[in-house]
Amino acid sequence: MTIEYLHASRFGNGAMAAERFKEQMAVKGVDVDIRHIREVRATELSPEEELAKYQRVRPIMNELLHSKGLVRVAEDKIHVTGLKGPLEAGWETKVDAFAAALCASLGGGAAAPARAPREAA
Repeated sequence: MTIEYLHASRFGNGAMAAERFKEQMAVKGVDVDIRHIREVRATELSPEEELAKYQRVRPIMNELLHSKGLVRVAEDKIHVTGLKGPLEAGWETKVDAFAAALCASLGGGAAAPARAPREAA
């Protein structure tokens, strides 16, 4: 199984949480591909969506998944305490719990391939 993890990190905090998630899922035998929302090709978005993508990241991610016939299986958020960070206290625990809950809901990683968007701050 491979999970597509999309984030909208501006200063690296969301990317740091994504890496933690990837590590937790690897222990459970699940591959995670991490991409920033900016890496989504502009041809996949209408001009209106391209302009608004930073104002409504989650709906854009959900629309992209839907247009590809994929389904959102989970999402969560980790807060950034200041403009450039740091991440909220206990963020590692939140990522670990999210990874564990996701695996449990997918039957321990034995479910059919799925992709899950996730945004951190």
